[in-house]
Amino acid sequence: MDKEGASIFVDGRFFGGSFSASRRVSRAPHGGDRLHGHSYDLALKLRQKPETQNRLIFSFEELTAIVRTICDDLNNKVLLASGGENVYKEDSRSIEYVSADNKRYVLPMDDVKLLPVEEVTVEALASWIGQQVVTKLKEHGDYENLVGVEITLYEGRQRGCNATVALT
Repeated sequence: MDKEGASIFVDGRFFGGSFSASRRVSRAPHGGDRLHGHSYDLALKLRQKPETQNRLIFSFEELTAIVRTICDDLNNKVLLASGGENVYKEDSRSIEYVSADNKRYVLPMDDVKLLPVEEVTVEALASWIGQQVVTKLKEHGDYENLVGVEITLYEGRQRGCNATVALT
């Protein structure tokens, strides 16, 4: 029988691991193609390699700090997709953005966070956040006993997305 390693988690709903941001999704139904905002909460789970069981997985304090850093970076931003069929021009003060469905926006650069995704869906956002967590874990240096990160991104109170990112 295969053994599974243990895991630890932190839930941002209880310590300020939250952010508010605007986004839109080209050709989305139910008004999702209009610029709109959400309040997001972030929870993370770190999975341990089975062979390192009973070893400290990772510091809760450090994991909480990672969640806060990511949330602070996204808070009060307009999240725009830099990939897919979207086109943008930027200068030091503003960004001119034309979405895949030909909606045009001009926004102050300080208000925007460009994400390397095709569209800013909750699924793409959760996966992108997972990649950011992996990068920060590798910067921390003590991640050899981990196999992956599970992200739960709550979009409001009643819905959200789970994503898993492997540590390779």
